[in-house]
Amino acid sequence: AGSGPVRSGDAVAIESHQGEAVYVAGEQVSASSSDEAKQQTWTIDLDAELVVVGECSPQASDPSKMFATPVAKHTFPPTTSALLGHYGYLSVYHMSRSEIREAVRQMVSHFGAKEFQFYDAFQMYSHPPDDSLAEWKCIVANESIVRRSTIQAATDEIRHFGGRSWLYVQAVGSDVGDAAHQDGFVSVATFTLSSGTPIFDVMVPNAAWGLRIVPEWAAFAKALGFSGIHWDTLGTWDSPEHLGLPAHDADIPGFLRAALP
Repeated sequence: AGSGPVRSGDAVAIESHQGEAVYVAGEQVSASSSDEAKQQTWTIDLDAELVVVGECSPQASDPSKMFATPVAKHTFPPTTSALLGHYGYLSVYHMSRSEIREAVRQMVSHFGAKEFQFYDAFQMYSHPPDDSLAEWKCIVANESIVRRSTIQAATDEIRHFGGRSWLYVQAVGSDVGDAAHQDGFVSVATFTLSSGTPIFDVMVPNAAWGLRIVPEWAAFAKALGFSGIHWDTLGTWDSPEHLGLPAHDADIPGFLRAALP
């Protein structure tokens, strides 16, 4: 796929051989059916588009097998100075330690990922999993199994490549009806899935709430080898998902300052 960053408007020539398919941002754009090499040229629409050439399937069920035999590497646009590389995420934690390490290596080598979000690796919203648990089920991810050893292997592999790992935690979440956890704080609504299943009460984030929830989540993240925590806040500030949080004097900067070590 050439060398140097691919920019918006660039014409990119890709050569593929028999049995190889070309993908741009996960969407197949050409496939060779003859023995002769076939060259395709197209214009990259977005700065962040990625190009893959090889016997690969973006729908692969096993993340570690997504790019089985790539024959060309991606080229990437530069990232902002705040990031070490491109930002990706992991969300399957029941695989073996060797499989998750391979998945990380694939993301580094094929996507230039250096920042990794671990999406839905928690158990419940009020508190992190107990230290005695080797595995648990995530309440929101179809109760999928999360293995402690798998996460630790992934964060270790990310460190090996000089990347950073981020534990995704809902900053405004508390278990539904958890009176002890919510005592002294304001809950504005209960967040539900599209199925109508309630999964957490929406709390107003501020410095005091940060002091309430951050220490135990920080300790959990550190024990698993994470670089830090990705605090989720239910989308953009004016989205309907916020359910009136601005009107209740929510203070996200205050929450983040309280979250500092």
